[in-house]
Amino acid sequence: PPLSTSGKQSIPLDVTITEASFRAVAYLLRYDTEKLIEETNALKQKEQPCLEPMRKHYGATLTNRRPLIRQLAAQTFAPLIRKLKTEAARKRHLRRVLRALDASASENPSPA
Repeated sequence: PPLSTSGKQSIPLDVTITEASFRAVAYLLRYDTEKLIEETNALKQKEQPCLEPMRKHYGATLTNRRPLIRQLAAQTFAPLIRKLKTEAARKRHLRRVLRALDASASENPSPA
């Protein structure tokens, strides 16, 4: 495998295991989304459902350097965002995600 910019070898990716892992997370999110939103809502003491505590967990996968991981992450977490009840909540959350992704890309530019 080619050396990365840090001088370390990249870890080989087992696509089968990676896809199965994302499918498992997608399954959990599909059937437990209401509970997650209620818990985060209770933590924040807000009236609107909120996914902010979840963003830090899936943000790392959305900014992964491997395209397959980014694609699987987007497919996994899109239904979670769709379950937000109002259009305003979805837009607010997606704006925050895009700002975080932009900041992350600015801090860690990919080698050309």
